Amino acid sequence: MVDDYDEMYGEQPRATEILADEVPYICASAEPGMTQEEIAVFKERLKKELEKAMEEVV
Repeated sequence: MVDDYDEMYGEQPRATEILADEVPYICASAEPGMTQEEIAVFKERLKKELEKAMEEVV
């Protein structure tokens, strides 16, 4: 997102805002050695944000 934020925002501003709001914090929560349960929670959190953003794609 960092490299392509402006282009993404130009095409889908609301979806980009949604992704930029939480996804960096979710990604920052990842740690080496996470358990399978922690990985599943991590993936579910990312999926939830992606679904919210996709609802805004026009």
